[in-house]
Amino acid sequence: ESPTGESEIIAFSSGAREVNASYNATDGTFEIRNIAPGSYVVKAEILERNQDAPTSTGPSASASVVVSNSDINSLMLNVLPPVSISGHVTIEGRESSTMQNFERIRVRLIPADRLARLAQPNSPQSQTLNPDGTFRIDNVKPGQYQVVFCMSFVSGPSSNCARNTPDFYLKEARFDNTDVLNRPLQFAGIAPTPLDIVLSPKPGRIEGVVVNDKRQPVAGIRTILIPDQNRDRIGLYKFAETDQAGRFTIRGITPGAYKVFAWEALEEFAYFDSDLMQRFEPYGTRIRVSESDELPTEVKLIPAGM
Repeated sequence: ESPTGESEIIAFSSGAREVNASYNATDGTFEIRNIAPGSYVVKAEILERNQDAPTSTGPSASASVVVSNSDINSLMLNVLPPVSISGHVTIEGRESSTMQNFERIRVRLIPADRLARLAQPNSPQSQTLNPDGTFRIDNVKPGQYQVVFCMSFVSGPSSNCARNTPDFYLKEARFDNTDVLNRPLQFAGIAPTPLDIVLSPKPGRIEGVVVNDKRQPVAGIRTILIPDQNRDRIGLYKFAETDQAGRFTIRGITPGAYKVFAWEALEEFAYFDSDLMQRFEPYGTRIRVSESDELPTEVKLIPAGM
Protein backbone atom coordinates (compact mmCIF):
# COMPACT_ATOMS: atom_id res chain seq x y z
CA GLU A 1 0.00 0.00 0.00
CA SER A 2 1.46 3.35 -1.02
CA PRO A 3 1.82 6.24 1.44
CA THR A 4 -1.04 8.73 1.29
CA GLY A 5 0.62 11.79 2.84
CA GLU A 6 3.33 14.12 1.64
CA SER A 7 6.64 12.28 1.22
CA GLU A 8 10.26 13.31 0.98
CA ILE A 9 12.58 10.93 -0.86
CA ILE A 10 16.30 11.72 -0.93
CA ALA A 11 19.42 9.90 -2.13
CA PHE A 12 22.53 10.51 0.01
CA SER A 13 25.95 10.03 -1.56
CA SER A 14 29.31 9.34 0.13
CA GLY A 15 30.16 13.00 -0.33
CA ALA A 16 27.11 13.99 1.75
CA ARG A 17 25.40 15.20 -1.45
CA GLU A 18 21.60 15.07 -1.43
CA VAL A 19 19.47 14.41 -4.52
CA ASN A 20 15.70 14.80 -4.31
CA ALA A 21 13.28 12.48 -6.08
CA SER A 22 10.01 13.10 -7.88
CA TYR A 23 7.22 11.25 -6.03
CA ASN A 24 3.77 10.13 -7.18
CA ALA A 25 1.50 9.91 -4.13
CA THR A 26 -1.19 8.12 -6.12
CA ASP A 27 0.71 4.85 -6.52
CA GLY A 28 3.79 5.41 -4.32
CA THR A 29 6.27 5.38 -7.19
CA PHE A 30 9.29 7.68 -7.33
CA GLU A 31 12.12 8.50 -9.68
CA ILE A 32 15.56 10.02 -9.21
CA ARG A 33 17.26 11.16 -12.39
CA ASN A 34 20.80 12.06 -13.43
CA ILE A 35 22.56 10.12 -10.68
CA ALA A 36 26.33 9.83 -11.03
CA PRO A 37 27.86 6.36 -10.45
CA GLY A 38 28.63 5.63 -6.82
CA SER A 39 27.21 4.39 -3.52
CA TYR A 40 24.01 5.90 -2.13
CA VAL A 41 21.38 5.53 0.54
CA VAL A 42 17.85 6.18 -0.67
CA LYS A 43 15.66 7.40 2.17
CA ALA A 44 11.89 8.01 2.25
CA GLU A 45 10.03 9.82 5.03
CA ILE A 46 6.32 10.50 5.35
CA LEU A 47 5.59 14.08 6.37
CA GLU A 48 2.64 14.93 8.55
CA ARG A 49 0.22 17.59 7.43
CA ASN A 50 1.78 21.09 7.71
CA GLN A 51 5.20 19.49 8.35
CA ASP A 52 8.06 21.11 6.43
CA ALA A 53 10.88 18.67 7.22
CA PRO A 54 11.31 15.03 8.33
CA THR A 55 11.67 14.16 12.01
CA SER A 56 13.16 11.20 13.85
CA THR A 57 9.68 10.06 14.91
CA GLY A 58 7.98 9.86 11.53
CA PRO A 59 7.44 6.76 9.33
CA SER A 60 10.43 6.12 7.09
CA ALA A 61 12.42 3.58 5.09
CA SER A 62 15.89 3.46 3.55
CA ALA A 63 17.95 1.22 1.27
CA SER A 64 21.60 1.15 0.18
CA VAL A 65 22.22 1.08 -3.57
CA VAL A 66 25.25 1.12 -5.85
CA VAL A 67 24.76 3.01 -9.11
CA SER A 68 26.86 1.99 -12.11
CA ASN A 69 26.20 2.74 -15.76
CA SER A 70 22.67 1.35 -15.92
CA ASP A 71 19.31 2.18 -14.35
CA ILE A 72 18.05 0.64 -11.13
CA ASN A 73 14.42 -0.41 -11.38
CA SER A 74 11.83 -1.71 -8.90
CA LEU A 75 13.58 -0.46 -5.75
CA MET A 76 11.10 -1.14 -2.93
CA LEU A 77 10.99 1.02 0.21
CA ASN A 78 8.69 -0.39 2.90
CA VAL A 79 7.78 2.63 5.01
CA LEU A 80 7.18 1.79 8.68
CA PRO A 81 6.79 3.89 11.83
CA PRO A 82 9.63 3.83 14.37
CA VAL A 83 9.14 1.63 17.44
CA SER A 84 10.78 1.05 20.82
CA ILE A 85 13.36 -1.59 21.80
CA SER A 86 13.63 -2.62 25.43
CA GLY A 87 16.79 -4.01 26.98
CA HIS A 88 18.83 -4.81 30.05
CA VAL A 89 22.36 -3.83 31.12
CA THR A 90 24.40 -6.13 33.38
CA ILE A 91 27.76 -5.31 34.98
CA GLU A 92 29.91 -8.44 34.97
CA GLY A 93 30.65 -9.61 38.50
CA ARG A 94 29.07 -6.60 40.19
CA GLU A 95 25.74 -5.18 41.24
CA SER A 96 24.65 -2.36 38.98
CA SER A 97 24.00 -0.08 41.94
CA THR A 98 27.68 -0.28 42.99
CA MET A 99 28.99 0.98 39.63
CA GLN A 100 30.09 4.61 39.69
CA ASN A 101 28.15 6.79 37.23
CA PHE A 102 25.83 3.89 36.35
CA GLU A 103 22.93 6.32 35.98
CA ARG A 104 24.81 8.13 33.18
CA ILE A 105 25.18 5.05 30.94
CA ARG A 106 23.27 5.22 27.66
CA VAL A 107 22.87 2.52 25.01
CA ARG A 108 22.99 3.89 21.48
CA LEU A 109 22.18 2.35 18.09
CA ILE A 110 24.34 3.76 15.28
CA PRO A 111 23.53 2.89 11.64
CA ALA A 112 26.04 0.24 10.59
CA ASP A 113 26.60 1.71 7.13
CA ARG A 114 28.52 4.97 6.83
CA LEU A 115 26.10 6.36 4.27
CA ALA A 116 23.17 5.37 6.44
CA ARG A 117 24.71 7.46 9.22
CA LEU A 118 24.48 10.47 6.91
CA ALA A 119 20.82 9.71 6.30
CA GLN A 120 20.15 9.28 10.04
CA PRO A 121 22.48 11.67 11.92
CA ASN A 122 20.48 11.53 15.17
CA SER A 123 21.05 7.97 16.40
CA PRO A 124 18.42 6.56 18.76
CA GLN A 125 19.60 6.04 22.32
CA SER A 126 18.21 5.06 25.69
CA GLN A 127 17.31 7.52 28.40
CA THR A 128 18.29 7.06 32.05
CA LEU A 129 18.73 3.40 32.99
CA ASN A 130 16.39 2.05 35.65
CA PRO A 131 18.02 0.91 38.93
CA ASP A 132 17.66 -2.73 37.82
CA GLY A 133 19.52 -2.03 34.56
CA THR A 134 16.50 -2.10 32.26
CA PHE A 135 16.13 0.54 29.56
CA ARG A 136 14.14 1.50 26.49
CA ILE A 137 15.26 3.00 23.18
CA ASP A 138 12.51 4.92 21.41
CA ASN A 139 12.10 5.90 17.75
CA VAL A 140 14.08 3.00 16.29
CA LYS A 141 13.57 2.62 12.56
CA PRO A 142 14.12 -0.58 10.55
CA GLY A 143 17.73 -1.02 9.53
CA GLN A 144 21.14 -2.37 10.52
CA TYR A 145 22.80 -0.92 13.61
CA GLN A 146 25.98 -1.10 15.65
CA VAL A 147 25.41 -1.29 19.40
CA VAL A 148 27.57 1.16 21.35
CA PHE A 149 27.28 2.78 24.73
CA CYS A 150 28.24 6.18 26.00
CA MET A 151 28.17 8.41 29.06
CA SER A 152 25.64 11.21 29.36
CA PHE A 153 27.12 14.53 30.44
CA VAL A 154 24.39 14.83 33.07
CA SER A 155 22.33 12.33 35.05
CA GLY A 156 18.83 12.46 33.63
CA PRO A 157 17.30 12.73 30.14
CA SER A 158 19.87 14.15 27.73
CA SER A 159 20.90 13.61 24.12
CA ASN A 160 24.46 14.76 24.83
CA CYS A 161 26.51 11.61 25.20
CA ALA A 162 30.28 10.98 25.01
CA ARG A 163 31.85 7.66 24.02
CA ASN A 164 34.64 8.26 26.54
CA THR A 165 33.87 5.45 29.03
CA PRO A 166 36.89 5.04 31.33
CA ASP A 167 35.45 2.53 33.80
CA PHE A 168 34.19 -0.33 31.62
CA TYR A 169 33.89 -1.77 28.12
CA LEU A 170 31.14 -3.46 26.12
CA LYS A 171 31.74 -7.21 26.47
CA GLU A 172 28.53 -8.78 25.13
CA ALA A 173 25.46 -7.67 23.19
CA ARG A 174 22.66 -10.01 22.10
CA PHE A 175 19.37 -9.34 20.35
CA ASP A 176 16.85 -11.98 19.32
CA ASN A 177 19.33 -14.65 20.53
CA THR A 178 21.98 -13.34 18.12
CA ASP A 179 25.42 -11.81 18.77
CA VAL A 180 25.18 -8.13 17.79
CA LEU A 181 28.54 -7.10 19.20
CA ASN A 182 30.65 -8.33 16.28
CA ARG A 183 27.96 -8.06 13.62
CA PRO A 184 25.20 -5.52 12.94
CA LEU A 185 21.89 -5.68 14.75
CA GLN A 186 19.29 -6.47 12.10
CA PHE A 187 16.06 -4.68 12.99
CA ALA A 188 13.00 -5.37 10.84
CA GLY A 189 10.60 -3.16 12.77
CA ILE A 190 9.62 -5.53 15.58
CA ALA A 191 11.48 -6.34 18.81
CA PRO A 192 10.82 -10.00 19.71
CA THR A 193 13.27 -10.07 22.63
CA PRO A 194 15.12 -7.46 24.72
CA LEU A 195 18.58 -6.19 23.83
CA ASP A 196 20.89 -7.72 26.44
CA ILE A 197 24.09 -5.82 27.25
CA VAL A 198 27.00 -7.01 29.42
CA LEU A 199 29.61 -4.47 30.51
CA SER A 200 32.95 -5.44 32.04
CA PRO A 201 34.51 -3.24 34.75
CA LYS A 202 38.00 -4.37 33.64
CA PRO A 203 38.94 -2.26 30.61
CA GLY A 204 42.50 -1.70 29.49
CA ARG A 205 44.43 1.54 29.70
CA ILE A 206 47.34 3.05 27.76
CA GLU A 207 49.74 5.69 29.10
CA GLY A 208 51.90 7.04 26.32
CA VAL A 209 53.94 9.85 24.84
CA VAL A 210 54.08 11.19 21.27
CA VAL A 211 57.54 12.14 19.95
CA ASN A 212 58.77 13.66 16.69
CA ASP A 213 61.68 12.48 14.52
CA LYS A 214 64.09 14.13 17.00
CA ARG A 215 62.47 12.17 19.85
CA GLN A 216 61.08 15.37 21.32
CA PRO A 217 57.61 15.19 22.93
CA VAL A 218 54.85 16.92 20.97
CA ALA A 219 51.92 18.73 22.62
CA GLY A 220 48.40 19.15 21.29
CA ILE A 221 48.37 16.03 19.09
CA ARG A 222 45.29 13.85 18.80
CA THR A 223 46.14 10.18 19.24
CA ILE A 224 43.82 7.54 17.78
CA LEU A 225 43.61 3.92 18.91
CA ILE A 226 42.49 1.81 15.92
CA PRO A 227 41.68 -1.92 16.12
CA ASP A 228 43.61 -4.35 13.95
CA GLN A 229 40.40 -6.31 13.30
CA ASN A 230 36.73 -5.30 13.14
CA ARG A 231 37.53 -1.79 11.95
CA ASP A 232 33.87 -1.25 11.16
CA ARG A 233 33.12 -1.32 14.93
CA ILE A 234 33.02 2.35 15.84
CA GLY A 235 32.99 1.61 19.57
CA LEU A 236 36.54 0.18 19.46
CA TYR A 237 38.09 3.47 18.35
CA LYS A 238 39.49 5.62 21.17
CA PHE A 239 40.96 9.11 21.21
CA ALA A 240 43.13 11.28 23.45
CA GLU A 241 45.07 14.52 23.07
CA THR A 242 48.64 15.00 24.26
CA ASP A 243 49.35 17.47 27.07
CA GLN A 244 52.19 20.00 27.23
CA ALA A 245 54.64 17.17 27.95
CA GLY A 246 53.42 15.15 24.95
CA ARG A 247 51.75 12.58 27.20
CA PHE A 248 48.32 11.04 26.72
CA THR A 249 46.05 8.50 28.40
CA ILE A 250 43.48 6.28 26.68
CA ARG A 251 41.01 4.49 28.98
CA GLY A 252 38.08 2.13 28.62
CA ILE A 253 39.78 -0.11 26.04
CA THR A 254 38.22 -3.38 24.92
CA PRO A 255 40.80 -6.22 25.04
CA GLY A 256 42.37 -6.90 21.66
CA ALA A 257 45.12 -5.95 19.19
CA TYR A 258 45.44 -2.30 18.15
CA LYS A 259 47.66 0.32 16.60
CA VAL A 260 48.11 3.81 17.99
CA PHE A 261 48.44 6.62 15.43
CA ALA A 262 49.39 10.27 15.93
CA TRP A 263 48.96 12.45 12.84
CA GLU A 264 50.19 16.03 12.81
CA ALA A 265 47.32 16.77 10.40
CA LEU A 266 44.53 14.50 9.18
CA GLU A 267 41.11 15.20 7.73
CA GLU A 268 38.27 14.35 10.13
CA PHE A 269 37.19 10.68 9.89
CA ALA A 270 39.82 9.94 7.24
CA TYR A 271 41.01 7.02 9.38
CA PHE A 272 37.86 5.14 8.26
CA ASP A 273 39.20 5.18 4.68
CA SER A 274 40.73 1.73 4.12
CA ASP A 275 42.83 2.91 1.15
CA LEU A 276 44.38 5.72 3.18
CA MET A 277 44.97 3.48 6.17
CA GLN A 278 46.79 0.95 4.03
CA ARG A 279 49.35 3.68 3.29
CA PHE A 280 49.80 4.57 6.96
CA GLU A 281 49.76 1.09 8.54
CA PRO A 282 53.60 0.95 8.94
CA TYR A 283 53.53 4.16 11.02
CA GLY A 284 51.17 2.89 13.72
CA THR A 285 52.50 1.61 17.05
CA ARG A 286 51.34 -1.96 17.69
CA ILE A 287 49.92 -2.79 21.09
CA ARG A 288 47.92 -5.70 22.53
CA VAL A 289 45.58 -4.98 25.41
CA SER A 290 44.20 -7.48 27.94
CA GLU A 291 41.66 -6.93 30.70
CA SER A 292 42.85 -4.46 33.38
CA ASP A 293 46.13 -3.80 31.53
CA GLU A 294 47.93 -0.49 32.13
CA LEU A 295 50.44 -0.27 29.30
CA PRO A 296 53.16 2.33 28.57
CA THR A 297 53.95 3.14 24.94
CA GLU A 298 55.78 5.61 22.74
CA VAL A 299 54.15 6.78 19.50
CA LYS A 300 55.99 8.48 16.65
CA LEU A 301 54.38 11.56 15.14
CA ILE A 302 53.25 11.20 11.51
CA PRO A 303 54.26 14.55 9.93
CA ALA A 304 51.81 16.50 7.81
CA GLY A 305 52.16 15.89 4.09
CA MET A 306 53.27 12.25 4.33
